[in-house]
Amino acid sequence: MSRSFTDHERNVLLRLVTGAQQEDVLRAQIDASEYGEPWFRGARSFTIIPVSNAPVYEADSGPSAERTPGPGAQVLKDGSQPLHEGNLIGEVFLWLRAGKISDLEYSWVTDEMPDSLPALDQFR
Repeated sequence: MSRSFTDHERNVLLRLVTGAQQEDVLRAQIDASEYGEPWFRGARSFTIIPVSNAPVYEADSGPSAERTPGPGAQVLKDGSQPLHEGNLIGEVFLWLRAGKISDLEYSWVTDEMPDSLPALDQFR
């Protein structure tokens, strides 16, 4: 069952698209989308349900029916420190399908799965 994004989920999505190609289109899609479901129990990655009339994101090659990666960022343990061994803890990025956001993926490189989405100041 879909639901509205939490404030933090929405802020993470907006942070990811800030400065991206066609940022206005991606922001409009976020405004017109909902949280679908987690990828698996306990996951911070989740599906996104866009509305059918949301504007279409067209990257250099145009909208694709295949799942394609969208904007993303590295996640650092301490975002105020430069990237170095031990400071990178994962990545977070959007997936798109047919020009619409379809998933947010949070992959991690630590031993333990994260129990929440990263703080905005952890993005690089």
